[in-house]
Amino acid sequence: MSRLWLSFWQRFLDKDGFHPFDALAVGYAALPEFFTCRSAHARIGFNLFLEPLGMGRDLEMAEDIPGRAVTYCYDVDPRLKDVLLERLRG
Repeated sequence: MSRLWLSFWQRFLDKDGFHPFDALAVGYAALPEFFTCRSAHARIGFNLFLEPLGMGRDLEMAEDIPGRAVTYCYDVDPRLKDVLLERLRG
């Protein structure tokens, strides 16, 4: 499954890697200081780009949309990976 996801990011988003979102949620809960975040408005919307892949619904983030104010994290310190793996090893 990870290879398919990595292929998607490389082909459609021109990225050589991706952040596993579930691990990031755990990382933010345990170590929020490793994240760069801001408040933004969000809602679930429809994305034509993702529709052919069977994933038409997507999270929309913008200052000018109606929606709930959320904490939007847009960057993560690369050191988080090692710290998180070390904590998981226990």
